[in-house]
Amino acid sequence: MLKQEPASPHFKSIVAELVEASAFGRGFSKAVLAQASKIPTQLLPEECAEPLRRDLCTLPFVTIDGEDAKDFDDAVYVECRRRGFRLWVAVSDVAHYVREGSVLDKSAQERATSVYLANSVLPMLPERLSNGICSLLPGEKRLCLVVEMVLSEEGHFLETEIYPAVIKSAARLTYEAVQSFFEGNPPGHLHPFLPMLQNARVLASRLHALRIQRGALEMQVPERRLECDAQGEPLYIRLRPQQESHRLVEAFMLCANEAVARYATRRALPVLFRCHGIPDERKLRLFSNVAKSMGVPMGKPGPHEFNRLLNSVRGTPRERFLGLMLLRAMMQAVYSETNEGHYGLASSAYLHFTSPIRRYPDLWVHRMLKAHWAQRLVPVEAAVLAQLAKHCVEQERSAMQLERDVTACGSAYLARKYLGRSFQATVVGFARMGCFFEIDGLWIEGFIRMKHLGKRVFFDERNHCLEFPDKSKLELGMRCTVCVQSAHAQRGHVKLRCLALPKELKKPPKASRKLRKPPPKPPQEEAV
Repeated sequence: MLKQEPASPHFKSIVAELVEASAFGRGFSKAVLAQASKIPTQLLPEECAEPLRRDLCTLPFVTIDGEDAKDFDDAVYVECRRRGFRLWVAVSDVAHYVREGSVLDKSAQERATSVYLANSVLPMLPERLSNGICSLLPGEKRLCLVVEMVLSEEGHFLETEIYPAVIKSAARLTYEAVQSFFEGNPPGHLHPFLPMLQNARVLASRLHALRIQRGALEMQVPERRLECDAQGEPLYIRLRPQQESHRLVEAFMLCANEAVARYATRRALPVLFRCHGIPDERKLRLFSNVAKSMGVPMGKPGPHEFNRLLNSVRGTPRERFLGLMLLRAMMQAVYSETNEGHYGLASSAYLHFTSPIRRYPDLWVHRMLKAHWAQRLVPVEAAVLAQLAKHCVEQERSAMQLERDVTACGSAYLARKYLGRSFQATVVGFARMGCFFEIDGLWIEGFIRMKHLGKRVFFDERNHCLEFPDKSKLELGMRCTVCVQSAHAQRGHVKLRCLALPKELKKPPKASRKLRKPPPKPPQEEAV
């Protein structure tokens, strides 16, 4: 029987309820908005002339972001040298405006992160700053902290300088436009920047190759993104793959973050490091079993072996599922007052520096750098730094959960249009109670309880599959025919009904059995 919640509210109302119940439900206080309103919208001459601040306005920096981005906190410029490259990464000097201990600072610390929802943003800072004076808008002078790096032809660090500067972004580029150039069809407005972008492309590819060589994980799992119309109503869900233009920017941001981490480590600055631990052995065994069951055996666990395995299924349906499984096997990255290294990046020292508009740990790093340069660095107690790291991790997790909840509710909201319709769907996960499917092409997730798949079906936790009485197995990546049975937008639940199991259900080979002759009948006694 088809079910749908009665009188479903508009999606904006559902999102508003989710936000209200989250750690980000409160808006900016009057005191925060009042302090933000006093900050000038244009640079003052005396700000540009501050001691140590360099004038880089003649360098044609560009920002590269998504088409819907409104806050631009990093810009890049690359020059090709005789024997290598020179890379500048300029990051908005948010700490100049958000002073330590101010109501703006306390509000930013409490939020700790911006939250990016479908068609909206819950910013860490008021829009007057995040979309205004702190945003590297084209043609506008902006204060920045700059990481200037000289790299060899192979991409190795040769020299690094970090300093405050003032820049003027030459253009606001998008991932989509830069990707068009990489694919041989550059838009007209990109033509003045093509030589620089070509240099950037070469450097980014060499930086990427070095990271993979040293043991960094090469994860390219497309993420689901909910798209809404101008009124905030869901239109569809799409998969957003990571393209070369995304990887280019990522390579330069990783480069800058590592350079600052090394600088801070050598000087024992009280910063927040970004740490990523060694994967859990039990989860790795599970991943290895799943990969083997999908016909992709894995050798000794390690970054190079993970990359080899993922490359072997690149471009196939198994790529996404194995990528997601490997992600779940990894530890979650955290902020820490001590440097514990980053497993996923194969980095001995890493931190977040390049997004101070939307992440408080980055803003904190900026503040420590500036205090160090001004020789006004005050020791920070380890307990205070540890508490700040813990708070930032908790807020990051809360933001991720809110983003997932909004996407789930959006999926269910869209699923109401398809009640009673049948689709092909792919197995994307299991639980003790049932199976998760993703509807092909719509990317809507739904759930089928195990009891509705048949009698005596059980979850094989070791091999991460469902096993049927005849020993056949329903595994990740298999496709079934399903029907959308119910959709509850406010809860974010979609229930599916299985119409047909896949024909290729894996069954163990049957043991050959020899035919046995029936035993001879006992002789009957003759009648006397």
